[in-house]
Amino acid sequence: MTNYTYEKSRDKFRNCAKMYNADILDSLVIDDKDDLTIDIAIFKRDPKSLILHISGTHGVEGFIGSEIQTEIMKNIPSKSPTIIFVHGLNPFGMKYFRRVNENNVDLNRNALFNSNFKDKINLYKNVTNYINPKYTLHDTIYSRIYRLYNMTKSIIKNGFTNSKRAMVTGTYDPNNSKCLFYCGNELQKSHKLLKNYLEQNGYTKIVEDLCLIDVHSGMGKMGKDTIMVGSSNTMEKEYLDKLFSESYDVCYTHNDSTNNVTKGYEYTRGDVADNYPTFFTNAKKVISVTQEFGTYHNIWVALELILENQAWNYGSTNYDNRKLYNIFSPLHDENIKNEMITRGINTFNIVINKM
Repeated sequence: MTNYTYEKSRDKFRNCAKMYNADILDSLVIDDKDDLTIDIAIFKRDPKSLILHISGTHGVEGFIGSEIQTEIMKNIPSKSPTIIFVHGLNPFGMKYFRRVNENNVDLNRNALFNSNFKDKINLYKNVTNYINPKYTLHDTIYSRIYRLYNMTKSIIKNGFTNSKRAMVTGTYDPNNSKCLFYCGNELQKSHKLLKNYLEQNGYTKIVEDLCLIDVHSGMGKMGKDTIMVGSSNTMEKEYLDKLFSESYDVCYTHNDSTNNVTKGYEYTRGDVADNYPTFFTNAKKVISVTQEFGTYHNIWVALELILENQAWNYGSTNYDNRKLYNIFSPLHDENIKNEMITRGINTFNIVINKM
């Protein structure tokens, strides 16, 4: 059983923000009855320069980002950009060890502030029957083997990369609202609240230099970080390759079909790193990335996502969501945990020293 919970991570975040003299500590309420909040700690420095550091977009992945944020707070320089830490953008997913939010929506496909929520390309139909069993899950070794068998059939029929591409591109069709990789048919509350907060406090008009780091986990080599560069960047590729050269890998989310992490992401929409910079209307310099920490092989990650979605939406006799937590947050291993935190701090420090 893991010692990490949403409540403990949130308390640690709040306590660190107070201990290390954050200028502002705010909470945006997602669900008052269930005590779900997005927490924001602000270290006010240069008002025209901003680092926006986000954890928990994918809920259960948020514990790594949370640990990185609390460590960074211990050494905020007196002269720096303004720093906004956003803790638990998807607090429901963090609390219940889900990757999606309270509406079964993938928030990292839902940040469409200036676009409609419709499938522009319907690849999902090629895999839906293989990844969305619609009956009660009895989680046994036999059910897992059978699900792997169905995944293998999809790979044989469509190819590995095409199967991955169809899954991660997802679906905006409300008829698929209980399906894996459902992206929603309207902007979700988390995005509305955070966007409104940034606008109402003037950041979207004042900031000229912007860096966004959205921390995720699940893809890539165990414990290593891949910097996935979003489409909103204004900097040249050569500059970014050099800037993030200490990371394990640097790739370009929609334009790097050779990289094992981003391969298949050509058609994804609604990414946080792509879309949040679009409402910073006066930002001239933008560096916006997803920092993705590797855990287990794509096959095992996909298998657990399929089983968890089945159990949550169609019931289960014995599934425990901590199994999904263990796939995305291997923090029980101190060496892996420390490497992830160190890499997260290094990326933050590299950016802060260049702004």
